[in-house]
Amino acid sequence: MPLFATLRFKCSETGKPIDYEVPGDATTLKDLWSRSLLRHCPHCSQVHRFSFRTAYVAGMLSVRSPQPTDS
Repeated sequence: MPLFATLRFKCSETGKPIDYEVPGDATTLKDLWSRSLLRHCPHCSQVHRFSFRTAYVAGMLSVRSPQPTDS
């Protein structure tokens, strides 16, 4: 099963979050780390440029850890 990383950035017009999935293997992450990516925005229909590194970190921080359950 392939791994994917979810990038997260905000639309500069609306402030709404935009998630973007990319392959999450080490080689792809290393190759994209210093690049800027272009993404069509579903909120304002513009194309946004964003830093892969910034969006990757924001995406990882947005993942919530499972909460412990009472047994």
